[in-house]
Amino acid sequence: MSDYEHVVDGGDGLAAVFDWDAGGIGEENLSSLTLIGRLWGTKTVNIKATIETMCKLWSTKQTVTGNIIDSSTKTFIFHFKDIKDKIRVLEGDPWHFDSFVWCVNDPNPSG
Repeated sequence: MSDYEHVVDGGDGLAAVFDWDAGGIGEENLSSLTLIGRLWGTKTVNIKATIETMCKLWSTKQTVTGNIIDSSTKTFIFHFKDIKDKIRVLEGDPWHFDSFVWCVNDPNPSG
């Protein structure tokens, strides 16, 4: 498994592997305060509401901004202002809301 793959256990004995670099994320969009996120679920999502909900659910001390990278794979990019917020979100992975499993990954695992 590469640094850009992430295994998610759905709790029912089934697992999925997400290949994080499949979203075509340009290097210029990545920083030490960036996370990539994907929703695992079959329902259609409201992109704006999803980003707003996750930012609130994470209860960060500083503002987090998010954008959709690929709507077909439900892949998002989030930019944090505080490394402690980013680390806390990573440590809480996977996140759950509205029948979705929300997985995040650090595109810069070495810093």
